[in-house]
Amino acid sequence: MRGDSPRFTNFQSRPRQPGAESTWRGIDFLHEMVEEDVSWHYDQNIGESTVYGLVYMAIRSDDRINRHILSILQANAREPLASLARKVGLSRNAVTERLKRLERDDVIKGYTVRLGNGAVSAAVSAYLLLYLDGPICERILPGVERLPEIKLSQSLGGEIDMIVFAETESLADMNRVRDELEMIHGVRKVTTAIVLANRFDRR
Repeated sequence: MRGDSPRFTNFQSRPRQPGAESTWRGIDFLHEMVEEDVSWHYDQNIGESTVYGLVYMAIRSDDRINRHILSILQANAREPLASLARKVGLSRNAVTERLKRLERDDVIKGYTVRLGNGAVSAAVSAYLLLYLDGPICERILPGVERLPEIKLSQSLGGEIDMIVFAETESLADMNRVRDELEMIHGVRKVTTAIVLANRFDRR
């Protein structure tokens, strides 16, 4: 990598000209993103407009590569690092740094396992529709979150304010979850839709 060369080290140590801070930030960003010593080109007086163009292309390329990484991991969260690096055309170290950045930026929340048809599943699944006393989703959310049977919660527009997805071992347990939701201050009504069968899942 040319950024490790004495020429780059010497260039980095030079004083940065006042008024060109944004250009230098772009150079630093591009050097980090594509592991390329663009500052060497800038040293050769190519100029700011070219540097900005290179930064723009680097950002677009970075987004494309990140989307590729995410699509691979969505299909298989256990994709080996070497295979992932080969598929996106980067070194393993570069992919590792990207994954760290995606995790740090809260793009990747975690790596999970999707259960297949052979897995033991909860006996009862249901969507529960919550009608609230006004726009208070944030206020009631802590009460919803404390119920471990609830796996998903989403706010909605329209007459229904919130929908939650719950999994329990029995109908009695599902009724208990519903009762506990109705006891949350601000919840006016809860209706339940039991899942009869899964047809397909494109997630």
